[in-house]
Parts: sequence; structure tokens; C-alpha cells
Amino acid sequence: MYQKIIFFTFVLGIFFIGSKVEAVFKIDNVSQHKVAPMIRIFTDETELPKTGVNRDAKPQSGVVQIGEIEGIYRWVPNEDLEVTKIQFFSSAPGKAVIKIYSDNGFGDPGDVLGEALFYSNQEGWQGVNLTDFVKVNKDIPYFIGYAHEKEITNFLADNSNELTDFYWNKCEFDKVVDYLIPSIPIINEVDVSLDYITFMWDPSFDNFGIKGYLVYRNGIELGFTNELFFLDFFVNDEENEIEFSYTVQAIDTSNNYSELSEEIVVRINTDRPNVDTEDILIENHYDQLEEIEIELEREAAD
Repeated sequence: MYQKIIFFTFVLGIFFIGSKVEAVFKIDNVSQHKVAPMIRIFTDETELPKTGVNRDAKPQSGVVQIGEIEGIYRWVPNEDLEVTKIQFFSSAPGKAVIKIYSDNGFGDPGDVLGEALFYSNQEGWQGVNLTDFVKVNKDIPYFIGYAHEKEITNFLADNSNELTDFYWNKCEFDKVVDYLIPSIPIINEVDVSLDYITFMWDPSFDNFGIKGYLVYRNGIELGFTNELFFLDFFVNDEENEIEFSYTVQAIDTSNNYSELSEEIVVRINTDRPNVDTEDILIENHYDQLEEIEIELEREAAD
């Protein structure tokens, strides 16, 4: 259960009623149990933030947040919304998590309704899309939490009257689960040589980073690579035409798998050994068939 914290003037530590615990936050010029965080809320209606707490205020450095400690703030929306993304204004690169909680009926944080794990950047607005979009109701209290694996500066708003109740919670990053899958890689180029095919793809993106890519030929795994290209050596069984289909799949550092890329089919006409060029058909199942000429260095057949 989360517990409310009272900040005292010239705070040297944080006190619970009847006990003293190690300080979680270092507070400058804050003598209340309410603070004014910089939070902005996005919906799918617009690319701009829809609402939030002090989202338009000027940020002012005021709170040093200890690593793996989640600061949780009370938020009451002024309209019905479907929340897609939440951001805080803070500093320091590294792993971070933002969560939105329900109210447990007693004025404290309850169940986690949505969360986003990501790598934060240098000073600025931090946060990516929630794994599950969250519908919130007007005038109903919710709680928004932000934690970072490192000590960060969490910015407050300057000269703001938008104060909110503050809570804290320990957040162990080695136990935080990354639910987001990487974006789908896109094969963008195919080159054919005498006995191998090279194909390349655009990089995938992920909130915690890409570990590498699995490559498939005709639905069978060929191998793993952390490059953005792959060489497939094939054997010509003296058929007039050989055909291969290729797909690529990204894996992130949490071992989440992306969806397969769009399939690329390569057909090679091998029935013309006495010419220096061959027609290569590269078929993308979502586009029209395109014919290209590939220069080959092939010796004339005996």
C-alpha cells in the first residue's frame, strides 16, 4: 500500500507519522505535502498534449528523484479521455517507466491501468505510448507514476497553483516487464550474385533497444544477425528457375519479437548461361511485380 508523505521545511529526510525513514527525495523550497510536477497527457485525437498538470508552465529544477523510486501524483481529468501517452519533464538518460493507476477507493493508488517502459533522453519531455490505452472519466481521481533507474532531476512548474498529492513506491527495474514489441523491419533492397543473394532492411525501433534480427527463407529460419543485411548462399540444382521468399523479424533486448516483415520473393531464371545478364523478378506481395536487370559475372557454359 502506498503512503502519503509530508514534506517539512528545510527537510533533511522524509518522515512517516511515528517513524523516520531514509530520504527519498531532496527538496528545494518545498514545504508542503503537495508539489507541482510537469506532466502532460496525450490522446489519439491530436499529436499535441491534450491536458495534464502544468503542461504549459516553465520548468524549474526542484526535485532530485532517487533511482528506482517511483514518484506518484494524483490527477483528476476535466473530461472523459482515452489516454495514449503520458510524459514528465526530467533529465538523465536510462531506463524509465511511467504508469497510470486507478484510485483504490480510499484516496490512494490502486491497480495499474497502463504503463510505458522506455529509454529516457537528456533533459526534456520523457515518455512513449502506453502498452494499453487507458480510458479515464471526468472528475474521477487517478494517479500517475514516474520512475527511473538512475537519480534524475524531476522538474516542477514555476509559479504554479496546480499542486498535487505526492506518493512514493520502490520500483525494481530488474523486475519491470517490457511488454512492447519492436517495430516491423522493412526489406528495402535485394542484390543477386552468381551463387548468393544479399538483402537489406531498414532498422526496427524499440523502447529498450534492438538485440538483432532473425532471417527466414521460405518460412525456415536461416540465422540471427545484428546487422541490417544478410547473405544467403544458394545451390543451383540446374532448374530453369529458382525461387526464394524472405522475411525478417526483430528481437528487442527483453526478447520480445516483432511481427514478420512483408515477404519478398526472389525468382532467378537460370536457363540462359551464355549471356552476361539475367532477368531477376523481385516480388513484394503488397506491390506490383517489378522486373530488374542484374549484372552477373558468369562464364559461358561449355
